[in-house]
Amino acid sequence: MGCQSDRECILAASRGQVAGTGGGTGTQNAAPSSSSSNDDPRLYKCLSNDDGSKIKVCKIPCENDGSCGQFQVCDAGYCKFVGCDNDEECRAYLGIANQTTSDAKPYVATAKCLAPPKDAAAAP
Repeated sequence: MGCQSDRECILAASRGQVAGTGGGTGTQNAAPSSSSSNDDPRLYKCLSNDDGSKIKVCKIPCENDGSCGQFQVCDAGYCKFVGCDNDEECRAYLGIANQTTSDAKPYVATAKCLAPPKDAAAAP
């Protein structure tokens, strides 16, 4: 997946589909990086991935951690997902924490906090 241009990132962010940058799961971003709902989609840039792969990802520039979303830090001028340490943090990031079953919803979404694959940097 990934992105090919800044315009693609802007359009995806406008639709809330930049994965991990906040809204949805349509366009692959640098590991999930939950954006703040106040991010201006026009700020997104299609840049090289931090993992060394050739896949470009959508990133948003920042000056400090306060410029980034709840699950992000400002790293080298761009917001970066902080990751998770346990399944509960992963569910909170995805917005599925504290769900319970009911007659109307006999299931709940689950999430697992996993380390990135060791071969992620070797991806084409």
